[in-house]
Amino acid sequence: MKKTILASVAAVALLTAGAAAAAGNSSTVNQTGTGQTATVDQSVGDNGLSTVDQTGASQTATVTQGVLPGANHNTSDIDQAGASNGATVSQDGTWNSSDIDQANSGNAAFVTQVGTGLALGDVNEAVIDQLASVNASATITQTGYGNFASSVQGATGLVNSATMTGDNNTSFIRQNTGAPIGDTPNNSATLTVVGDNNYSEIFQGEGTPSAHDNTATVDQLADGNFSYVYQNGVNGLAEVKQTTDGNTSTVSQLAGSTNAQAFVTQ
Repeated sequence: MKKTILASVAAVALLTAGAAAAAGNSSTVNQTGTGQTATVDQSVGDNGLSTVDQTGASQTATVTQGVLPGANHNTSDIDQAGASNGATVSQDGTWNSSDIDQANSGNAAFVTQVGTGLALGDVNEAVIDQLASVNASATITQTGYGNFASSVQGATGLVNSATMTGDNNTSFIRQNTGAPIGDTPNNSATLTVVGDNNYSEIFQGEGTPSAHDNTATVDQLADGNFSYVYQNGVNGLAEVKQTTDGNTSTVSQLAGSTNAQAFVTQ
């Protein structure tokens, strides 16, 4: 078992204990099993808090918080159970928060939050919960302040990605959270936001856990837009592109539908 914790404010200190603190930084790592690696680097900043709990084997968790002077109030919590899980969190700025929960094996989660350094900025939050899923992948990247992104996956073969550049954006991606363990829905969701004050929901298999092979792509490239995509059928395709301000789009592909397609441009 390998355990490595780094915590620093003006210098980087290498620690081999289960907890480390430097000028307000706090890190606690609990590992059970073999072949696990946890690296927490809280460098150049204060009040960062990171907690990593790993149970099983071959898991890797890497957390880096606050790489600029004055980057503070960062919080990261990673809980992994099973084998071959991987979680990477990098936070730059102030008031960032990231929570990753993974169960079973073969999961991968990546969260990157880069703030602006404004006095009111960097209140970003990302939540990834992959429940009892297997081979699921979720990626959240946020640049700006006041953003919130949530990804919840509940089955095998699910992929989603949320990239938000701007301020005060909110996104929710939920995929087959009620599906039995072992199901392979193969749903894919991709969200890209470049703008401010946008809201997006992509729900796949939430009303019908057996919904599978659906693809949703949402691009919000302006300000003040709302997008809702609900896919509960089979082999559905939804593409939403919002390039002007103040639009609302709703796409519903109902249970029992097959090969439904929706293309929205606003």
